[in-house]
Amino acid sequence: MGNNAAVALPGKILVYLRWGPDDASFTGNANAYPPPGAGTKPPSVNDVIQNYVALETKLDLNQNGFLNLLNGAHVAHELGHYLGLYHTFPGWSAPGYGLSENPTRAQADQAVIDYIAANGGTADALNGDALQDTPPDPTHILYQAHGVDDCSGGITVTGTMNGVSVSFTFVPDQNNVMSYFGGCNGDPMRFSPGQIRQMHQTLRDPARKHLVGP
Repeated sequence: MGNNAAVALPGKILVYLRWGPDDASFTGNANAYPPPGAGTKPPSVNDVIQNYVALETKLDLNQNGFLNLLNGAHVAHELGHYLGLYHTFPGWSAPGYGLSENPTRAQADQAVIDYIAANGGTADALNGDALQDTPPDPTHILYQAHGVDDCSGGITVTGTMNGVSVSFTFVPDQNNVMSYFGGCNGDPMRFSPGQIRQMHQTLRDPARKHLVGP
């Protein structure tokens, strides 16, 4: 139904504001997807044809309501998906490599290493959007498992790969709009140059070119 409605709105981005069963509730999560074929699809995600954006209807000027979360970066995040961007970490939801929400440090480290081992054996396995200028992102869940602040900079995981002790150090961009970090040090959230190029490329895709011309 949403895709059918979008067809009738050439030159516009259709955004649905979702609501819940009562005045205090909102429904589900926000979501949007890159049009299939508009760019390189990372191996960690599936293709979804969704030509609209869904956002939670929650605005609170005194708190972090979703529509004003991170000074609007939450909305920019979903529009980024619509314009061809994937998360900076693997998968559609954090952490993306099989971790529970409250793992121990050892469990988290080994889960990351197991994911790396199953996806090429290098830290680039955690480069969730396959763009060269967005560094591998282990997500904020790893920082929480280590008991350190999300904004503490680089983080190192240790464990075993094929019976050999290994370690990997990650320095994710914690101010990237397409991450789940939420920004650090008061700096504005940002898109990388590669992400901006990908959005420009997506605007030439048949599924999105109606936004810029016939």
